[in-house]
This record gives sequence, structure tokens and C-alpha cells, in this order.
Amino acid sequence: MLLIATALAPLLMLLATSVERRLGPVAGGWTTGLPLGFAVTIATIALTAGPATAGNVAASAACHVPAQVIFGLLFGAALARWGLLAGAAASALGYLASSLVLDRLPQDAALLLALAALAGGTRLATSARPRASRSRRASTTLLVCLSAAVAVLGSTLASRAGGPVIGGAVAAFPTMSGTLAVAVTAQAGRREGADVLTGLVRNLPCFFAFALTIAMCARHLGLWSFPIAAIAAVAIAGLTWHYANTPKRTSPPAGLRADPLTNAHADG
Repeated sequence: MLLIATALAPLLMLLATSVERRLGPVAGGWTTGLPLGFAVTIATIALTAGPATAGNVAASAACHVPAQVIFGLLFGAALARWGLLAGAAASALGYLASSLVLDRLPQDAALLLALAALAGGTRLATSARPRASRSRRASTTLLVCLSAAVAVLGSTLASRAGGPVIGGAVAAFPTMSGTLAVAVTAQAGRREGADVLTGLVRNLPCFFAFALTIAMCARHLGLWSFPIAAIAAVAIAGLTWHYANTPKRTSPPAGLRADPLTNAHADG
């Protein structure tokens, strides 16, 4: 089962790279926020270790959503200002430090903090108008898809070796979005790489909804919790897609007024 899941994850990530090529880096980052690889990981744990263990791993992942937000914000800000190496280092250290703090909190407190982090993170992760992206090399697509396999394999083995808390922390780590940001930056520049992280942060509510639903339902409903979690995730994804890809409206400069006939601005 683990080998099947590891092979399936790259196929799921192929969707993210396809979206990024067609719709731009913000949309690509949004796609990496979908709990596709995470769902494969949790399903594998449920089938091999039982639904209760899968629910515990999902609960730990939900509690680590604040660390995901910190990862995305730090990576995007440091990448845009100082470059790729600084962004990768800052985000990895930020995720590790915040995870150590979250692991010491009661679960209810960590979940409340996750809600606050999502509300604040989506406001801070501002983006420009979505732009069409350049075509990506085959090597870029291969790299991102392989990162999905590494993420699923690593989080599943971590949950077996270190327990649900460590497994959840590893499963929540944004491996795929980080890899996509690196690949996009290398080919298109810092701005596009930072936009990938913007898309990730704006779709983390979808990940949180899926993980929290599994955590609440898996112990009682077993594998039936997955379609319920998928419905919750899809509903949230619809909202975050509109929000992530709708540019902010700006007011016309002073001295200009809208012409009701031409829908253009004319001098007052």
C-alpha cells in the first residue's frame, strides 16, 4: 500500500504543475495547498495502522497549520527581498521553531491558534493580479512530482517511527509548495516564486478543513470520513480559489470620475 501511495502522489502533483503553467504561479501555489498528497498519506495510515491512528495524525497536522502559515509568509517575504537561499532557510527554521511551540500546547489551543493564523495569514499574503506563467521545463515538473512522493513516504514512515504527533508535523510540512517555489524562482524569478507561496497561504483553510474533519470523524466513521472531509475541503477550496484569484479593486485617482456610458474614467 505504501508503494502504491508513493507512486500515486506524483500523479496528483502533476495537476499542480499543469495549473501553474496555464494560470500562473499564484494558482499553482493554491493547488499545492490542496490536501491531495496529505489525503494519500492519511489513507495509507488508515489502511495500515487503523483509522484511529490516521485521525491522530490528521489532528496533529491540523494543529501545525500555524507553522504552515509561518512557512509560507517567511519564505515569500525573504525570497522576494533577499533571494532563494534566505527564503528557504527562514521558512524551514520558522516551521521548525513554531512546530516545537505548537507541540507543547494543548490541542484545543493549537486549533484555535490555527484559526487565528489562517485569518491573519490570508490577509498578509497579498498578491498582484494573477499572471500567466512561462512554460516550464520537463525537469521542473519531474522535480515537483518527485517531491510529492518524498512527502508521502517521509510522513508515513515518520508516523510509524515517531508517533502521530511527529507524523502530523512531517505530513503538514509544505514540501511540494516549497519545491514548486524553488523551481519557479529558478526559471522565472523571485516575484513569481513568492507568488507561489501566496497561493499556498491563501488555500491553507482547505487543508485545515480536510485535516480537522478527518481528526473528528475517523475514529467513529473509519474510511467513510474521507468523503466527508473531501466535501468540506472542496467547499472551502471554492471560496479560497475566488479569493486568491480575484485582484483587489482600486479606487480611481482623485479628479477622475467614471463615465456611465463608456464605463471608462474621464477628467472631472
